[in-house]
Amino acid sequence: MPTNFEVHTLKGGVWQIDSTYQQREPAIDTAKQLYGEKRFEAIKVIKDDFDPKTNKGKEIVIYDTTKPQAERKAPPPKEEPKAAAPAPKADVDFKGGGPKKGAKPETALAKYVVLLGAVLLGGLALLFGLSQLSGLLAKL
Repeated sequence: MPTNFEVHTLKGGVWQIDSTYQQREPAIDTAKQLYGEKRFEAIKVIKDDFDPKTNKGKEIVIYDTTKPQAERKAPPPKEEPKAAAPAPKADVDFKGGGPKKGAKPETALAKYVVLLGAVLLGGLALLFGLSQLSGLLAKL
């Protein structure tokens, strides 16, 4: 029954096989060296026993630098939603009861209208200036 020892590396949340050995000690030495380089988030050595008669393998983790569940950083607690003034009727999602996603306050709409007006006036002024310039150049 052939046995391999695979060195797995974790980087960017993805596990990859770094190298494979037929003996345990070189695999563990390599894993310790890789973990000491601080290039990877974690290192594992997996013993893979393959039975050619049944065509099945049995994998056992024999070296692991990943943090146990208790040591992993817990997700931040969800904050309780604060009671807010009721939203206008048009901005209410009746299925969820809260404001619609993407609904902007009326002040943001007013800013967009003013910005659009300024762009339009600027464009008209530019067109008027160009027409005056072309008339002046035509007289020359």
